[in-house]
Amino acid sequence: EAIEAEVFAAYAAPPLPASLANARVHPGEISESVLLASVAAPSLVDVDPGAALEACANSGALSALQLEGALRAARRHAVVANGVRAGFFLGDGAGVGKGRQLAGCILDGVARGRGR
Repeated sequence: EAIEAEVFAAYAAPPLPASLANARVHPGEISESVLLASVAAPSLVDVDPGAALEACANSGALSALQLEGALRAARRHAVVANGVRAGFFLGDGAGVGKGRQLAGCILDGVARGRGR
């Protein structure tokens, strides 16, 4: 257990935009490496979540943790260079809900009128 305490830290989700305040807390305990925890991720407070992700938050379809992933992807997908939309790598571990996050990304993209 001493080694585990030195390698992993409980994940502390960053603040979300005010319109996602009703998002439910993720049901599982999530951890990340201490090294990752030592570096702050870019703020999401200024990201426009759009109506689709707001509906997911209000209905409880996505947890705050899952909304964080969908918001980070939405931020990247808004970047277009030379006609190509930026990508996003989702490397979450087991039990986080990668499928739900991807569904949220697709729903958000469709709601914003983005094609493939």
